[in-house]
Amino acid sequence: MDNTTYYELTYPQRGIWFLEQLYPGTSIGNIAATMKISLPLDYDLMNQGVNLLLQKNEAFRLHFTELDDKPVQYVVPYQPYQMPFFDFREEGMDRLYAWDQEQTRKPFILRDADLFDFALIRIDDQTTAFFARIHHLISDGWSLVRIASDIMTYYHQLQKKVSMPSEENPSYLEYIASERDYLKSERFILDHQFWQEYYREIPPPTSLKNKTVRHMGLKAQRKSYNLPDRLVRKIHEHCKTYGSSVFSLFFASLCIYINRVKDQDVITIGTPVLNRTNARQKKTIGMFINMVPIKIKVDDALDFVAFSKQVDREWFAVLRHQKYPYDRLIADIKERDRQVNRLFELAVSYQNGKI
Repeated sequence: MDNTTYYELTYPQRGIWFLEQLYPGTSIGNIAATMKISLPLDYDLMNQGVNLLLQKNEAFRLHFTELDDKPVQYVVPYQPYQMPFFDFREEGMDRLYAWDQEQTRKPFILRDADLFDFALIRIDDQTTAFFARIHHLISDGWSLVRIASDIMTYYHQLQKKVSMPSEENPSYLEYIASERDYLKSERFILDHQFWQEYYREIPPPTSLKNKTVRHMGLKAQRKSYNLPDRLVRKIHEHCKTYGSSVFSLFFASLCIYINRVKDQDVITIGTPVLNRTNARQKKTIGMFINMVPIKIKVDDALDFVAFSKQVDREWFAVLRHQKYPYDRLIADIKERDRQVNRLFELAVSYQNGKI
């Protein structure tokens, strides 16, 4: 007899699950990072730290399967984990970068299997790296930062032989329950009404792509630009002087650019939100992210400062309703217009790595 308790997937998890069904056997659901540490870390202590992480956070023990053709999740008991170790002192950085890419692109087995992979890497005699590959079903970007911070905290506490509390961190199962309560709440009804009114009229999705492009693939390119310190200081000074946020400055700049090159006045851009509404959720490892589609009208009569403040006001207005699942919003709109499959094609993600 199966005594396993099964739980429904949350809305953030469902989006990831169905994306995996569209692109099976790929790494589309992977999130990965390599943290370079200017210390010759002790493998045994790091391995103990990883095991503490797995013990204290139930999200790592979530497994997924299907019952009656529906995805469900369940918790498995903690099992000791032996973290792999790789030494690249002789092979060099080029081989390390190639290895990192190979590991990042390796797909997970989704059903009834662990959805994490860690490794300790020796770069040279004084430099180590910690590699993490985790599936988006059990983690998000906020969680990844928390994982790196907790691992190093555990390492230093173990090194100093400091005793640590044995209790677990907040469980992702709490979020599953809170989402279920939210979907039955008055807050949910108010959020539903807000989004119905917000998208009473649906503008065409904002895009910078040529409409002749028919095929969308999984290949992507990343271009990184490091802003000079002087420019970063000026951005922060500008925001402080005019009471604006860095997010609205970049968002407003993008809207103005799109308006100029596409001659489009009403612009819709998606942005991921933490969707963590209390302190316990901010301590919880797991997938919480929701997408919020922000609609901005570019008014040529406004100068940049006034327009940035308009973006801020719009942002804070929709942020109050961030819990309403984006997939639910699309389903609502499709009841009115079967042609609508998405509200945005461009997304802006402003990330602050501090926890």
